[in-house]
Amino acid sequence: KREQMNLLDLAPHIMDYISKNIAKKLTLEMVSKELGISKYKISKFFANQLQLNFNQYVNLLRIKAAKQKHHHNLL
Repeated sequence: KREQMNLLDLAPHIMDYISKNIAKKLTLEMVSKELGISKYKISKFFANQLQLNFNQYVNLLRIKAAKQKHHHNLL
């Protein structure tokens, strides 16, 4: 339980960093290094909390951003 709480505490930092850098190349290793969080902890967070892996999450955000951009271009 203690480890899970730590993962949940890290979630806002992980999500914020990814959101702010979504247009850049993002790898698990890069995010891990930038945030000073083990890539294993980040992987565990995505698997346990989102049932996705890191790359799946990043790709979903990119698709969502592209859809929003496309929608705004249609208006």
